[in-house]
Formats: sequence, structure tokens, C-alpha cells
Amino acid sequence: MADILPPLTTKEAFEKVDNSNLTRPVGYHFVDNEACDFLKRGYFRGLNLDYYPAFFDEKLHISARTEPEHYELGASYYFHPKLEFTGYVNTHGGLTASVKAITDNLIIVAMTELRNARLYMAGAGFEYLALNYRAQLLLGSDSDIGLFGATYIQRVTPRLSLGGEFFWCSVYPKLGYAARYETDKMVASAKKGFTRH
Repeated sequence: MADILPPLTTKEAFEKVDNSNLTRPVGYHFVDNEACDFLKRGYFRGLNLDYYPAFFDEKLHISARTEPEHYELGASYYFHPKLEFTGYVNTHGGLTASVKAITDNLIIVAMTELRNARLYMAGAGFEYLALNYRAQLLLGSDSDIGLFGATYIQRVTPRLSLGGEFFWCSVYPKLGYAARYETDKMVASAKKGFTRH
């Protein structure tokens, strides 16, 4: 255990953290995946196969994924290093498409999903990237249900990030918070969420 947790001296414990020297944390959705998905019983993301054909000047990426329930084929095309179009089709009759634009401080994503030739989901996301925090706003609809979401995560020490989330849809609201502690050898994530039906 001593080799996982770094030694902490009394001087380090009482030093004031200089926020200008902290790096940007990972996105809130990464913490969500680390804290929830990996703990599910029988967790299996499937087998991925990625292909990057050189004759397209590395602008086209083709991928395939097989999961216990279905098979999915996807492709991404990079119009520019900061502009990407992605599409997936699966054996359940679903078609997903998204466009992602990245600037130095902002990520904008527009997405839509069709199921059995009907519009199932449409949405947009805006994520602001600051020096030591990330804030995200999500707007969308999912099967005639409106959705509004916001997440925020900030690095509070060189190893600890704390964040929170709020989601509202016409069925129920959700409120949650998360923590992520990382060293060179391990990552520990925790998340707690509340919903009201």
C-alpha cells in the first residue's frame, strides 16, 4: 500500500495549493465510467477492432465492436484535426451520428440517433475547458422526453479532482457528485447520485 499512495510530509499537508499550477482534470463522464461501469456484474465492453487506412491520409477511421447483445460498425472522418464526424450502425436497427468541433477552450458536440427509421434522440453538448476545471452543458430530447444536464469537475490538488452533476428530464431530476484520486500507479473514483421519481 505504501508504494501506491505517495508519502505525505507535514509540510506538504499544510501547504496552500496554487490553483494556477494545477492541470485540467479528466471529463466528468470518465469519472462516471470509472466509478459505475467497471463495477457492474458481468461487465464486458466487447471486442473492438480499429482500422486506419493510410490511403485516406489518416482522415478516416473505421471501427467494429461486438458486445454480448449486438454488433456495431462505426466510422469517423476528420475534416480537420479539430472537426470530426462520427457514425455508427448496429444490429438492433440503430443509426447514430455526431459532429464534434474542438477549440482551445470549448468542445461542441451535436448528436442524433435513429432507431427503426424513427428519430429516437437528438442533443447538443457544450464543454468549457479551463486551466484546472471543466464545465459541461447538455441539451436534448430522448423519446419525447426533454433533457437538460450540467456537470462540473475541478482539480483541487495535484492528485484530487471533485465534481458535481445535475440532470433534469420531464420524468425525474438527478443530482450527484464525484471524486477522483490519481497517482502514477493507480486511479480511485467514487460517485454518488440521487434521483427522485
